[in-house]
Order: sequence, then structure tokens, then C-alpha cells
Amino acid sequence: MRWLTGSVVHYPDRLPTQGPAIVFANHNSHADTALLLAAFPSGVIDRVRPLAAADYWFGNPVSAWVSRNVIGAIPVDRNGGAQDPLAAADAALAAGAILIVFPEGTRGEPGRLGRFHSGVVRLAAAHPAAVLVPVWLAGCDRVLPPHRRIPHRVRCSVRVGDAVDVIDGDPGSADELRRHLAALA
Repeated sequence: MRWLTGSVVHYPDRLPTQGPAIVFANHNSHADTALLLAAFPSGVIDRVRPLAAADYWFGNPVSAWVSRNVIGAIPVDRNGGAQDPLAAADAALAAGAILIVFPEGTRGEPGRLGRFHSGVVRLAAAHPAAVLVPVWLAGCDRVLPPHRRIPHRVRCSVRVGDAVDVIDGDPGSADELRRHLAALA
């Protein structure tokens, strides 16, 4: 993906190389996950697990197979139908995974950061040893705009921020994490 986009990773040494860790990023394109996975060193990639919307990515057998077996994605029920939509993510963190989380819960408008859902705060509060790292993705919206299936070659940027101190699980913590991410924009 980095070859396709010609992406530049700023401060790649800030990406965690071991877990438990939560990398949280803005979300503007289906290319976001692939670009972020490509930013990690190859020796780490087997420990990186993106969270993915169960209703979208696991809704048909082909995308479910690719999501699970190629990307290593963990399904999250963002519609509230599951008893604990983050149970699999919680178990992965407990096992030392590096999670990729898009706290907005869906793709947003390029260059703008939407409201954060509480999942990232709940995961961080349940795993105080987890490292929290903000990442701002720029240009991905032009690589694979909504309703396009063929990516365009567009230069992208991955800006990795400094690790954020452990949060306490207070709902206001989502706004605090959002501010850390917005500072990278």
C-alpha cells in the first residue's frame, strides 16, 4: 500500500512494536486500514489487529474471509446488537495485541474529525498497561473515495503522535483523545 500511495510515515519509531497497545486514527477511506498496517515494521504486523465494523466487513462470506484471514480484523458490532461488542478486542489486548481503532466509528469527511465513540476509552480503561498512540492519516480519501473499487495513486501521509498517558475511563476521556489526534492534523 505504501508503494501504491507513495505514502510518507512521519515518526514511524513512535508506532508500538509490542502490545498491549491501541493505535487510534481518523477515518476517511477504506484505504486507511491498509495504509496504517503498511506503516508498521514487517516483524510486528502479525501482532497488529484492526477493529472492523461487523455489519459492513463481515456481512458477506468473501469480505468476512478477507477481513479475518488476510487482514486479521476483529469484528465489532457498532449497532449495539451484541452483548459486549468489544469482547474480542478486549481478549486480543489481554493477549498482547496491537489494536488499530477508528474511534469515529465510520468514515468521516476528509480533513475533519468526527465525534469519538466510547469504545477506545473503555478498552484503554480496562487495560491500563496498554500504550495509546494517535495517528493522523491524510490523503487516503483520494486513494479510495467512497463508492470506488479501484484505488488511485495519490500521495498519503501517516503522522504518528507521541503516546498518550493512560486514561481513566471517564466519558470525557474520549474528548481528550480526540484533542490529541486533532493536534496532529
